[in-house]
Amino acid sequence: MATVVYSPTVLANLRVWGELARRQGLRDVFAAAVRELDDRLRSDPEAWGDPLWDFHGLRLTFYSRYGPVLIVNYTVHIDGTPAFVRDVRLTPGSALDQAAG
Repeated sequence: MATVVYSPTVLANLRVWGELARRQGLRDVFAAAVRELDDRLRSDPEAWGDPLWDFHGLRLTFYSRYGPVLIVNYTVHIDGTPAFVRDVRLTPGSALDQAAG
């Protein structure tokens, strides 16, 4: 089981979007997307996203996951733990993205 480390900016964005989702009636959809993000990064981060770059000196691989609600960019240490969530964005065109304007 991998450890997941979220940047403070990512956590702040998730809180803001969670409140927006609640107001828009999208709370369950957003909560499911965040649960999937956390569960998959803890259980099998290398299989969840698409590997884009290897940082050999740091022994990290950079991944991106494009989902229906969130786009997640993260790095994983070569031994599979920890996973570092570097950036999360709302998926363009999603209901939550449209609500965020």
